[in-house]
Amino acid sequence: MDIKILLVLSALASCVMAQEADKQWVQEQSIPPVVRVALQQLKPDSAYVCSFHVNPFYLRGDFDGDSIADYAVLIKNTINGKIGLAVVSGQSNRVEVLGAGTLGKAGGDDFHWMDAWYVYPRGKVEHGATELPPPELKADALMVEKLESASGIIYWTGEKYEWYQQGD
Repeated sequence: MDIKILLVLSALASCVMAQEADKQWVQEQSIPPVVRVALQQLKPDSAYVCSFHVNPFYLRGDFDGDSIADYAVLIKNTINGKIGLAVVSGQSNRVEVLGAGTLGKAGGDDFHWMDAWYVYPRGKVEHGATELPPPELKADALMVEKLESASGIIYWTGEKYEWYQQGD
Protein backbone atom coordinates (compact mmCIF):
# COMPACT_ATOMS: atom_id res chain seq x y z
CA MET A 1 0.00 0.00 0.00
CA ASP A 2 2.83 2.42 0.84
CA ILE A 3 4.46 1.78 -2.54
CA LYS A 4 1.24 2.71 -4.36
CA ILE A 5 1.07 6.00 -2.47
CA LEU A 6 4.70 6.75 -3.30
CA LEU A 7 4.10 5.99 -6.98
CA VAL A 8 1.06 8.27 -7.08
CA LEU A 9 2.94 11.08 -5.32
CA SER A 10 5.89 10.64 -7.65
CA ALA A 11 3.62 10.82 -10.71
CA LEU A 12 1.93 13.96 -9.37
CA ALA A 13 5.28 15.62 -8.69
CA SER A 14 6.41 14.82 -12.24
CA CYS A 15 3.25 16.38 -13.67
CA VAL A 16 3.69 19.55 -11.63
CA MET A 17 7.33 19.91 -12.69
CA ALA A 18 6.40 19.37 -16.34
CA GLN A 19 3.67 22.03 -16.11
CA GLU A 20 6.12 24.53 -14.60
CA ALA A 21 8.66 23.84 -17.36
CA ASP A 22 5.92 24.31 -19.99
CA LYS A 23 4.77 27.54 -18.35
CA GLN A 24 8.32 28.94 -18.34
CA TRP A 25 8.80 27.96 -21.99
CA VAL A 26 5.59 29.77 -22.95
CA GLN A 27 6.68 32.88 -21.06
CA GLU A 28 10.08 32.80 -22.74
CA GLN A 29 8.34 32.82 -26.13
CA SER A 30 6.74 36.15 -25.15
CA ILE A 31 10.11 37.91 -24.96
CA PRO A 32 10.39 40.39 -27.86
CA PRO A 33 13.07 39.33 -30.39
CA VAL A 34 15.11 42.53 -29.90
CA VAL A 35 15.26 41.83 -26.16
CA ARG A 36 16.18 38.18 -26.69
CA VAL A 37 19.10 39.18 -28.95
CA ALA A 38 20.31 41.84 -26.52
CA LEU A 39 20.17 39.50 -23.53
CA GLN A 40 22.10 36.86 -25.47
CA GLN A 41 24.89 39.43 -25.84
CA LEU A 42 25.35 39.22 -22.06
CA LYS A 43 26.03 35.49 -22.31
CA PRO A 44 28.13 33.38 -21.90
CA ASP A 45 29.92 35.77 -19.54
CA SER A 46 26.83 36.35 -17.44
CA ALA A 47 24.49 34.23 -15.44
CA TYR A 48 21.32 36.23 -16.10
CA VAL A 49 17.99 34.64 -16.98
CA CYS A 50 14.57 36.21 -17.30
CA SER A 51 12.57 36.23 -14.09
CA PHE A 52 8.83 35.73 -14.28
CA HIS A 53 7.89 36.37 -10.64
CA VAL A 54 6.13 39.70 -11.40
CA ASN A 55 3.55 40.18 -14.12
CA PRO A 56 4.30 41.77 -16.51
CA PHE A 57 7.90 40.58 -16.60
CA TYR A 58 8.91 43.21 -19.16
CA LEU A 59 7.89 46.79 -19.95
CA ARG A 60 8.23 48.92 -23.07
CA GLY A 61 8.88 52.66 -23.04
CA ASP A 62 11.28 55.34 -24.24
CA PHE A 63 13.59 55.14 -21.22
CA ASP A 64 16.53 57.08 -22.72
CA GLY A 65 14.53 59.82 -24.48
CA ASP A 66 15.66 59.06 -28.04
CA SER A 67 12.08 58.45 -29.32
CA ILE A 68 12.85 54.76 -29.96
CA ALA A 69 11.18 52.04 -27.89
CA ASP A 70 13.33 50.49 -25.17
CA TYR A 71 12.56 47.50 -22.95
CA ALA A 72 13.02 46.76 -19.26
CA VAL A 73 13.05 43.07 -18.34
CA LEU A 74 13.09 41.36 -14.95
CA ILE A 75 16.18 39.20 -14.61
CA LYS A 76 17.69 36.85 -12.06
CA ASN A 77 21.37 36.23 -11.45
CA THR A 78 21.66 32.43 -11.30
CA ILE A 79 24.90 32.58 -9.31
CA ASN A 80 23.69 34.65 -6.34
CA GLY A 81 19.89 34.46 -6.84
CA LYS A 82 19.51 38.24 -6.83
CA ILE A 83 16.78 39.90 -8.87
CA GLY A 84 17.29 42.92 -11.08
CA LEU A 85 16.33 44.71 -14.26
CA ALA A 86 17.94 44.68 -17.68
CA VAL A 87 17.18 47.85 -19.64
CA VAL A 88 17.66 47.28 -23.37
CA SER A 89 18.20 50.32 -25.59
CA GLY A 90 16.08 50.05 -28.72
CA GLN A 91 18.57 52.07 -30.74
CA SER A 92 21.85 50.40 -29.81
CA ASN A 93 20.77 47.12 -28.12
CA ARG A 94 23.01 48.20 -25.22
CA VAL A 95 21.98 46.47 -22.00
CA GLU A 96 22.16 48.19 -18.61
CA VAL A 97 21.89 45.78 -15.67
CA LEU A 98 20.36 47.28 -12.53
CA GLY A 99 20.44 45.14 -9.41
CA ALA A 100 20.89 41.37 -9.86
CA GLY A 101 24.05 41.61 -7.76
CA THR A 102 25.30 44.79 -9.45
CA LEU A 103 25.65 47.59 -6.94
CA GLY A 104 24.57 50.99 -8.18
CA LYS A 105 22.52 54.04 -7.26
CA ALA A 106 19.38 52.81 -9.02
CA GLY A 107 17.72 50.72 -6.33
CA GLY A 108 20.49 48.64 -4.78
CA ASP A 109 21.79 45.25 -5.84
CA ASP A 110 18.64 43.14 -5.35
CA PHE A 111 15.04 43.82 -6.40
CA HIS A 112 13.61 40.70 -4.71
CA TRP A 113 11.33 43.00 -2.70
CA MET A 114 9.60 44.39 -5.81
CA ASP A 115 6.09 43.07 -6.49
CA ALA A 116 4.78 45.67 -8.98
CA TRP A 117 6.14 48.03 -11.61
CA TYR A 118 5.00 50.15 -14.51
CA VAL A 119 6.14 52.81 -16.97
CA TYR A 120 6.10 56.28 -15.40
CA PRO A 121 5.60 58.96 -18.11
CA ARG A 122 8.11 61.73 -18.77
CA GLY A 123 7.44 65.10 -17.19
CA LYS A 124 7.07 66.36 -13.64
CA VAL A 125 7.41 64.01 -10.71
CA GLU A 126 5.55 64.56 -7.46
CA HIS A 127 7.70 65.22 -4.40
CA GLY A 128 8.68 61.91 -2.86
CA ALA A 129 9.80 60.61 0.51
CA THR A 130 13.12 62.44 0.47
CA GLU A 131 14.40 65.97 0.96
CA LEU A 132 15.82 65.95 -2.56
CA PRO A 133 13.86 67.85 -5.20
CA PRO A 134 12.03 65.58 -7.64
CA PRO A 135 13.61 65.11 -11.05
CA GLU A 136 12.13 66.48 -14.26
CA LEU A 137 11.88 63.39 -16.45
CA LYS A 138 13.04 63.89 -20.03
CA ALA A 139 12.15 60.28 -20.84
CA ASP A 140 9.84 57.57 -19.55
CA ALA A 141 10.93 56.04 -16.26
CA LEU A 142 10.26 52.90 -14.25
CA MET A 143 8.11 53.01 -11.14
CA VAL A 144 9.07 50.03 -8.98
CA GLU A 145 7.02 49.19 -5.91
CA LYS A 146 6.63 47.05 -2.87
CA LEU A 147 2.85 47.32 -2.61
CA GLU A 148 1.54 48.87 0.60
CA SER A 149 5.12 49.80 1.51
CA ALA A 150 7.62 51.71 -0.64
CA SER A 151 8.30 52.79 -4.20
CA GLY A 152 10.94 54.46 -6.30
CA ILE A 153 11.39 55.88 -9.77
CA ILE A 154 14.31 54.70 -11.87
CA TYR A 155 15.12 57.27 -14.55
CA TRP A 156 17.81 58.04 -17.13
CA THR A 157 19.87 61.18 -16.51
CA GLY A 158 21.44 61.21 -19.95
CA GLU A 159 24.48 59.34 -18.60
CA LYS A 160 23.20 56.75 -16.14
CA TYR A 161 20.15 55.42 -14.33
CA GLU A 162 19.29 57.05 -11.00
CA TRP A 163 16.82 56.34 -8.20
CA TYR A 164 14.31 58.78 -6.72
CA GLN A 165 12.54 57.54 -3.59
CA GLN A 166 8.85 58.10 -4.22
CA GLY A 167 7.07 56.48 -1.30
CA ASP A 168 8.08 54.96 2.00
